[in-house]
Formats: sequence, C-alpha cells, structure tokens
Amino acid sequence: MKRGFSIVEIIVAVAVLGIVSLAAITILIQTLSTNRLSDEYAQGSYLVEEGIEAVQSIKKQNWTTIVPGTYGISNTNGYWQLAGSSNVLGKFTRSIVLSFVQRNAGAIVTSGGTIDPNTMKVSSTVTWSFTPLRNNTITQSTYLTYYEKAIGSSWTNPTLESTVNTTGEGNGVDVYTIGNYVYAVSRLATPNFHVIDISNTVSPVVVGSLELQGTPTHIFVLGNYAYVTTNDGGSELQIINISSPSSPSLTDIYNIPGTSSAANSVFVVGTTAYVVKSSGGGNEFFVIDVANPSSPSVHGSFNYAQALNDVYVLGQYAYVVSSNTGQELLVFDVSNPASPSRVASLNLSGIGSSTTGRAINGFGPYIFIGRTNGPLDIVSIATPTSPSAIGRYVTTFTINDIDVDEANNLVFMTTVDTTKDVQVISVAIPTTPSLVGFYNSTSLLNGIAYNSLLDRIVCAMASITKEIILLKP
Repeated sequence: MKRGFSIVEIIVAVAVLGIVSLAAITILIQTLSTNRLSDEYAQGSYLVEEGIEAVQSIKKQNWTTIVPGTYGISNTNGYWQLAGSSNVLGKFTRSIVLSFVQRNAGAIVTSGGTIDPNTMKVSSTVTWSFTPLRNNTITQSTYLTYYEKAIGSSWTNPTLESTVNTTGEGNGVDVYTIGNYVYAVSRLATPNFHVIDISNTVSPVVVGSLELQGTPTHIFVLGNYAYVTTNDGGSELQIINISSPSSPSLTDIYNIPGTSSAANSVFVVGTTAYVVKSSGGGNEFFVIDVANPSSPSVHGSFNYAQALNDVYVLGQYAYVVSSNTGQELLVFDVSNPASPSRVASLNLSGIGSSTTGRAINGFGPYIFIGRTNGPLDIVSIATPTSPSAIGRYVTTFTINDIDVDEANNLVFMTTVDTTKDVQVISVAIPTTPSLVGFYNSTSLLNGIAYNSLLDRIVCAMASITKEIILLKP
C-alpha cells in the first residue's frame, strides 16, 4: 500500500536541504572571497614590484635624485619620477620609502654604523582594504648601489676646482657634506650658517643662509637637521631644519644645563646627540635626546674636569679626544644614555708634552686621532674597552680636522703645515700609514669633509673671500 510523506519527513527533508544549501552557499562565498583576495594580492604584488622597478629606473637616470624620504611615483613622458608622498591607484595606496644604509666594517647594520652614501634601501609598500574590517599590506625591499661611481680615484695631486665666497666677511670654521650639498659654518660673519649646492662642482652656489647665536665650532648633519655647536655658554647646541635647503630655519637653541663653557663638537646617531665641551666647572660629556628636535633634553652626562675636543660614536661606545696629554683618548659606554660611563683611556705617547687630542674619526675597527703638533695615530678598537695604538703617520704640525673614505682606506686631514695644508693618508695597511698626496692652500684650512658621491674634498678656509674650497682628484 502506498502512502505519502508525513509532515515530519517533509520538515526533515527541508531542513537537510537547507543545511546542504547553506553549506554550498558558504563554500561558494568562501571560494569567491578567496579568488577575489588572490586577485587583489596579485594586483598589489604587481604594484609593489612596479614601485621597485620604477625607482631602479630613476636611479639609472640620475643617482642624485635618490634621496631619503617617502614618495609616490609618476610616469612623465615615458620616464619614471618621484612625486608626492604616495599613489592612490583605485582601492590600492602605494608608497616608496628611501632610506640611508649604515655599514659597520663593510656589513650593513640597522643602527650604530656609518652611513654609506653610495647605497640606498628601497621599500615599496601597497595597502588596501579587503573588507571594512580587514586591511592588507604587501611590502618588498631591495638595495640600490651607485656602482657607476668611479672608485679608486688618484689623490696623489689634489687640485683646486672651485671656491665659495659666502655672505659676509667671515672665516670658514667647519663643513659637512652629503649628496649635492655642503653645510658650512663660519666665524665673524653674518650670517654664519650656509647651505651650498655643489651639484655643479665647478660652480657651487650658496642657496640658503641663517644667522646663529654665538660662534659656531662644529657641525654634524643627519636627515633633515643640522646640529651646530657654539662657543656661547647659553646656546651650546643649535638645531637647524634643512629639509628645504633654500630656506634653513632654526628649530631650537639649546642651553646645555650645568655649565657655561664652550661646546666643541657634536656627533648624532639616530635620535641621540653626543656633545663634548671645554672644562668650566661642570660636566664635559653629554648624551642628549633629540627625538623631538624642537625640545632636546639631556639623558646623562659625565664630568672629566678637562676639555674634551671631538667625539666619534660607533655602536654602544663614544670615543672622545681630550686635552689631557696623559689620556688623549677616552672611551665611554653609552648603552645606558642616562648614565654614560668611562670604560677605557689611552695615552698616545711619543711626540711631546703638548700633543693633546684634537680631531677624531673612524671606520670599521679603527679610529684615527689627530693631535696638536701631530701626529696622526691609528688606534684599533676591535676591543672597545681596550683600545690599542697600532700605527702612526708622523707630522709635527697640528691636525685641525679629519674625515675618511672607508671604501678606499683613506684619511683626509687639514693641518697647519703651510706647505701641505691638506694631506691624504692611506691606511690600507693600518700599521704603516703613508702619505698619498697633499694640497698647499693660500690660507689656513680648518674643517674638512669628503663627499663620496661626487668624489670631492671640501674644506673650510680662514679667508674672507674663499670660505669654502673644493678639491678634485
């Protein structure tokens, strides 16, 4: 006998059909969602890679346009260019971040090294909203190298290429150069801070100037800021915004607390400035927080009771030269910025009683120390807490300033030797440094800086008509 479906059977069948249908719909939605996400990841990956390739193309056109910052890109007349700070491409936003690379003994490090101006990190990032509650990000990074730059130039006969007469009748004190610019400070001049465009090394141009309080003694540049020390006890550290080279602006005048003595030198790593001062009844070594350049503050300090003249920082150690003829080199552990501690010192004996430490620089496991009345000492810091003098270039003339070319193992220094004002020293064999070449200037040279991008030496001259000079190999 045949019978129909009962109400219960019908309900169960409908329920089963609903469950099966829901599962099928869920699977369909998930499949569609997965496919859409896959498509969007493919689009995002393409845009990320396009960003990297665009910057590589821009680099090939002109390396000097590759400068740190966050950019978008545009294609004009068939050529890629950096433009704006990002690109909005439908639902996707792409940004390109260019940043300096630091090296320690040749290896790339994230911090504590020396900036390599011939290598730049490129990060291309694409972000988009997959759903109102889900954001997606793809990032790809690579490094660009200025391999076209000629290396190993001969400095056996440095020659004068050009001079710069800055505004006012002052004397050049110190210089810092990076990219296409020189940042210079002078004394007895108004203004006394200058930004100089040297992209055309034959005809440099002063593009911006500023009047600083007191007399500048030293300059250091990092990112968008120049840090200048002065001999004015109420404005020892002055911070200048140089993001617009044609209109530098004073960000802060900082009176380092506790002492009114002159500040002699500054070295900046990340968001920390290290300042050394002359003795004057207070501390001479300062670790200063400059994370907010408009409001610096002291992390910590150290009282040495004698003048500290120059500072170089690598990793967790600060290397400082002093006026103490029995301890020309001091080593500070700055791993705890609030409490820097002296962990080593070195007596650089051998030349005379007045050979105080005057200038310092370094690369890799070595530092180079210039002294009053000479010489140039090469010191190994392979073990920072136990530095050792391993080489010496003998000169009896005061060394005013030092810069280095790590790629070619060269030390550049200005001296008061009136026949060899600029000396180029090879430290390829650190135990036996040797003179490569020299330049005889018409006036005393103070600061010196090497521009590895343009392969030029820049010097600050004590002249009212030629405050800055450029030397070529």
